[in-house]
Amino acid sequence: MKNLIAFTFFILSTTVVLAQEKIKLVQLDPVNKNDILTEGNAIIYGNFIQRLGFSSGGFPQDMRVYNKATDTYYRFRVKATMTSKKESNFVFHIPPGDYEIFQYWWTQSNAFGGTFYTEPVFKHTDSYEETITMLESGQLKEEELERFKFIIEPNSVNYLGTWNFDKEVAVFTNDKKSIDQKLIKKYKKISLQNSTINIPQ
Repeated sequence: MKNLIAFTFFILSTTVVLAQEKIKLVQLDPVNKNDILTEGNAIIYGNFIQRLGFSSGGFPQDMRVYNKATDTYYRFRVKATMTSKKESNFVFHIPPGDYEIFQYWWTQSNAFGGTFYTEPVFKHTDSYEETITMLESGQLKEEELERFKFIIEPNSVNYLGTWNFDKEVAVFTNDKKSIDQKLIKKYKKISLQNSTINIPQ
């Protein structure tokens, strides 16, 4: 019960902070099976490997990316509610722009509810906890850290790779052929075979 209360408090606190700072946070729309690529917009797709397995319970998991040009954060779901699958495909509509991967949001299920984590995503870090410790001690400054980036062009379909967040160090790999084979029957109106390989760098 204690963790559940803490989880609820954190959600409420985060909502208040976001409102006070006037951060633009937008939920990306998933691509439905009959959707097409609309003029001036873009589509992203890929595969996501979550931090947990069964211990994730029925809690969803999200990624947040940041569009610098519009100063907007976009959220998209990489693990659906009420499933504990280790891997999940994602397919979303997204505005064009230069993006940074900002945060990984996940919850670990326990007997009292769930423990909620918002984990910043950086390149070249051996451990999330070690990075936080170094930031708090002043050994490291946040501006010295690099984020993974990708550019989305208008009127494009983008394969973003397999996002492996199983460990604290994120890894991005190209498994386009196998992912295309899984998705091509469902998304018949989107040219996945001709999509741009756009692995975050």
